[in-house]
Amino acid sequence: MKKCIQLFALLFIVTFAGYSCSDPSQIKIVKLGDYTPLDVQAVKLNVSDEPLIFNQCYCTGNGVVLMQLSNAALPCVYLFDYQGNLIAKGCPQGRGPNELVNMDIRFFAETERGFQLFDSTHKICNVEVVADGTMKITDRKELAYKQAANYLTYLGDDKYALLAEQDGAQYHKNELCISSLDPDFETFFFGEYPTADTPDKIFLCLKKGVASIPRKRFAYFYYNFGRFRMYDYNGKMIREVGIDGEWNVTPSSDFSQLKRYFTNQTANDSHIYSMYTGDHRDPDAGTSILQWDWEGNLVGQFVLPGKFNRMSVAKDDSQLVLLNLDSDEVEMYVAKLPNTK
Repeated sequence: MKKCIQLFALLFIVTFAGYSCSDPSQIKIVKLGDYTPLDVQAVKLNVSDEPLIFNQCYCTGNGVVLMQLSNAALPCVYLFDYQGNLIAKGCPQGRGPNELVNMDIRFFAETERGFQLFDSTHKICNVEVVADGTMKITDRKELAYKQAANYLTYLGDDKYALLAEQDGAQYHKNELCISSLDPDFETFFFGEYPTADTPDKIFLCLKKGVASIPRKRFAYFYYNFGRFRMYDYNGKMIREVGIDGEWNVTPSSDFSQLKRYFTNQTANDSHIYSMYTGDHRDPDAGTSILQWDWEGNLVGQFVLPGKFNRMSVAKDDSQLVLLNLDSDEVEMYVAKLPNTK
């Protein structure tokens, strides 16, 4: 047993000794300043279903979509207006025509007629709200990319950015790829990992993406690094941005002690908002939000009173909708945003 522990420790030493940092001259370093406090208002959700445990929120032009983890007894998707009134619910767990085997709550994309969800059957599902307050799945299409599909970001025109996974028995040399619902589309790969080529690089480099379809840009924010990268639709990196003093910090060799930096992102065509924990603020005392433009400039810093885990920004940039996953209350929260350019 002792030899196994020694070998395990040696593996970590080798792994993290191989950590590679980007050239500082090629990365835009941003210094954080003072935070502007934002008021948060609780919005009670007018719904009688129990037990509801919402895990994600997404703002749309018609209201707020709230998702809960797969629950055979209840719908997985609820649509509320911004005052908390229930508009529709649907997509329970199952194999029926309007059911999902296992919904990926990390993906959501608004469409002209409704929205898209991603099912564990490797299919993008188009969903529409029906007049009777239910939801109907109108179409299911499979991604051309056949490997595990993680952290999808919708780019428009049936194209999606996502994390590259194993290529056969080997990890792919690139960290991202763009695929499509077109079965003849040739998935292409791009992006270099910010770590050495080690077995744990995919775990260390987990990241969540956001996109602006009109701008034809998307960005992925790293959980375990104080940095993010912005790309065009050809996979060319437009800019890499790092937080001063944090962007090149070597991750802990103890996975349970890994620092978290960008923990949740949301975007519209004006700005990107990221929850940031690299300032080491006590999450129970306040939640830090960084606001970026689509050139990678830091244009705002906000702090919310208390702990929040999920957020989504309104399309008009007027407010953030928030969830506190530790709360037992069936409610969402709203923070009004100041006018920024």
